[in-house]
Amino acid sequence: LRVSNTVLRSLQVGGSAVYVGGDVDLLSSAVVLDGVSLEASGGPTASAMHVASSSRLRLRRHSVFSVTNVSVVSSGGGLVLGERLAVFESVLRFVGVEGSVASSLVRCGGGMIGPGGWLDLRDVWAVGEASSVASLSGVTLSGGAVSIARCAVTGATLVSGMAITSGVVSVQCNRAGGRVLQSSGDYRMAGLPSVSVVPCDGCAAALACF
Repeated sequence: LRVSNTVLRSLQVGGSAVYVGGDVDLLSSAVVLDGVSLEASGGPTASAMHVASSSRLRLRRHSVFSVTNVSVVSSGGGLVLGERLAVFESVLRFVGVEGSVASSLVRCGGGMIGPGGWLDLRDVWAVGEASSVASLSGVTLSGGAVSIARCAVTGATLVSGMAITSGVVSVQCNRAGGRVLQSSGDYRMAGLPSVSVVPCDGCAAALACF
């Protein structure tokens, strides 16, 4: 499924430009949103994309859920992935996403990045003092990988909430609070307690290869 070069808009109170009310189980499949503008102006409970909390978003066996070159404008939440995310041997990627939201640009309230799973956040810009690139409360990294590169937030928090039991979080050249994050201490202050830091002029397979 591919949605590209269009504007999706919701004006309804509490509404979403994209709403997922049932389970999504990708098996060797792909969902791509590219060059899309997502707009939701229905107050603080509105969101650009919303996966219902009771719905499962599951990626398995080399599946891809890709959000690229997307603009988000929302009076409430950004890209809300629900509370039952599961990524195994697959890629969940947000690349070239820019948004003005009241909280986190990407939000997930529960789930797992499991063996072979990869969450890729690249060139994601969140505008607003209270906003962050991602809030991942309830999400566990267990055998998978997370890469965060060239992302920026106006406020102090880059990514928050993720629990790590095994796996690696690789970071490169991110900005928070108007400065480039360079050390593990910088990232700890920005919400990521355990990271592998790649220099801005460096190269690492963990940031580019699946």
